[in-house]
Amino acid sequence: MNGPAVHRRFPVGAEVLTAGVSFRVWAPRRRSVAVAIGLDAAVEIPLDAESNGYFGVTTERAQRRRSRVRWRHTSPMIAARRRS
Repeated sequence: MNGPAVHRRFPVGAEVLTAGVSFRVWAPRRRSVAVAIGLDAAVEIPLDAESNGYFGVTTERAQRRRSRVRWRHTSPMIAARRRS
């Protein structure tokens, strides 16, 4: 995660913190993960790759309570097929 270390209560999921909303997911077989925010998923925020297959980010762009979020990811198998 960018910036100072974030203290989370839970290892994965979305948590509202004083610095914003922290998103973290374990996706060891994915090349990239992003969270799409809003009813039309207009705001897409990429998560930073961490160690051991985790991805995470803390952002102020999802401060509204009950914001709709969707996880987006890239599968290595799908990416490999697209290249051929």
